Amino acid sequence: MDGETSQRWQVELEAAEAAFARGRFEPVLEQLTPPLLAPDSGATPAQRLAAQMLRLRSLGKFDRFEAMLDAAHAALALAPPEPSRLRAELLALMSFAYNHGGLCEPALHAAQLALRDALALDETDLAALALERFAMAYLWMGDATGAERYMLEALGFQRQSEPRPRDLLRYSNALHLACTLYDARVTQDEAGAHAQLLRFARFTTEGDRLAAGEVPDYVRGQWRGNRLRWQRRRGQPASTEAPLRELLAQAIERGWLILALALRLELALLLETQQRPAEAAVLCEELLQAGGPELRRQLWLRTLITLLRLRRRLGEDAAADRVQAELEAAEARRQAEAARLRQRLAELDLQLIKLLAEADRARLSGEIRRLRERRDEGQALRLPGCDWLPA
Repeated sequence: MDGETSQRWQVELEAAEAAFARGRFEPVLEQLTPPLLAPDSGATPAQRLAAQMLRLRSLGKFDRFEAMLDAAHAALALAPPEPSRLRAELLALMSFAYNHGGLCEPALHAAQLALRDALALDETDLAALALERFAMAYLWMGDATGAERYMLEALGFQRQSEPRPRDLLRYSNALHLACTLYDARVTQDEAGAHAQLLRFARFTTEGDRLAAGEVPDYVRGQWRGNRLRWQRRRGQPASTEAPLRELLAQAIERGWLILALALRLELALLLETQQRPAEAAVLCEELLQAGGPELRRQLWLRTLITLLRLRRRLGEDAAADRVQAELEAAEARRQAEAARLRQRLAELDLQLIKLLAEADRARLSGEIRRLRERRDEGQALRLPGCDWLPA
């Protein structure tokens, strides 16, 4: 191998890592293209694996889940067969991609393998990451109790780990889950939804402490955004609007596209609660235009649902009908994409199942049956954009 080529490759890799740390995910994907990661690229296997992982993390910011799973398959072939920190993170990323594609069974398989590696290594921060993946899979499968339990377990493991700059992400994701569960439950069980939200209050102090330390600005911005989302749902909209607008301006200035889009929706929801539907509708339209093809599917669906509600409230029935048609078409596309993805990646899922211990395989099969029965009986929690699609 040409040593000079390998050195040049290392410079490229370090530049991509720096862009990722700044929250600039688009340049990472522009730089680390699949041809550049090919075996004949001149990079060492370790460099190719590091680049695939960086590409995986970046793809996850844009809902490119099929590309994520393709990259994961390539990375899994490069990763050592024995447990390692890198392989545990890779499996957790695979779980994330499967889950957001609506394929919750393989998401659970990958999460279990990630947890197994983390526990074998005695790496509590990785165990926390794997348990967070379980929480999100249970959320999509409609089990609110299971989702909350796994997230609280994840935070318990996180507290046992050595402090790392990105620990704040776990607390940020916990508040994201709390807000998502609240939104799904509040119209059916307002008291229960508020009680669940309150159970996460003890983690806000710890998150605030971490946010005041040495953490990447983008991660701190994510924490502030989810902290404000949680605060608004606690009944403090008046004290939330100005900080939300300030954070949105910062996200736009820094080029944090995904965070800026999510903050626009949160601001629209706040304005809706303050009886300002026209302003909220404008924000939703701006969000859909600004997001373009990079807009996360779940965020896009939530925005369309909010806009539909606002158009009806404003008496704009023709505009509301157009939004309704767009929602129905989006759902049909999503189901077709998931079916194609499930068929194309069946071999990868079988590979994961073979790696599972027999006891874990049996336990997960039983859990999947139980959760499917709950869903078929209409007992599962339903969330916009979070759907467990049929096997």
